Amino acid sequence: MSRAGHGKKAWWLAIQKKVRNFLLRAIRNSIIAKTNLVHRKILLEDTCNHCQQAPEDVRHALWQYPLLSPVWDSNPCWNFRSCTHFNRFGHELVQNVIIEGSNLDLFAQIIWTLWHRRNLLRTIDKLFPIEQVTPDVIAANENFLRVFPPKASDAVNRFPQRVKWKPPPNNCFKVNFDGAVFKDVKNEGGQVIASMAEKISLPNKVAAVEALAAVKL
Repeated sequence: MSRAGHGKKAWWLAIQKKVRNFLLRAIRNSIIAKTNLVHRKILLEDTCNHCQQAPEDVRHALWQYPLLSPVWDSNPCWNFRSCTHFNRFGHELVQNVIIEGSNLDLFAQIIWTLWHRRNLLRTIDKLFPIEQVTPDVIAANENFLRVFPPKASDAVNRFPQRVKWKPPPNNCFKVNFDGAVFKDVKNEGGQVIASMAEKISLPNKVAAVEALAAVKL
């Protein structure tokens, strides 16, 4: 799955816009991890400030950093973290989350909270215990769903199915009509048995055109 494919998945997540946008930026490797700052010649070295053992790229900051284990180990759906190695955050890790059917909404909220914690510790040295990340993630998801509860029709609206004409049952007729096309009546075999075309004065509403077509037919 390409980055574009991951992005399409991200647009449908039931999460805050800031969280969705952060996930998209992380997939594209465009957040300001230290490796990116070195690449842009803003910093001279990219060693992680917290572990002092590895370069701080997106994958390290949000997934691989050892002290993040209390967060990722708190939910069995992330158990693959201990046995699967990913070279790239977006193309490999996020793709695995999607393929495995893991909760991408939850994943996005976790990485946003981890990045928020990282920035607080780095910029203002504000205390943010790693044990507080999971409760904050749960509270954020619950608050969002309380304000924006999912709709039963969301799945239908997101993935519209192609409409295909089907013949009616035996001894029945199916009437097709529209205010802008030829009208016809078909039998169970799909043969047209009646049709009509007529020029009329244009009503104010589309519904009126269609209703008039149905009445005249």
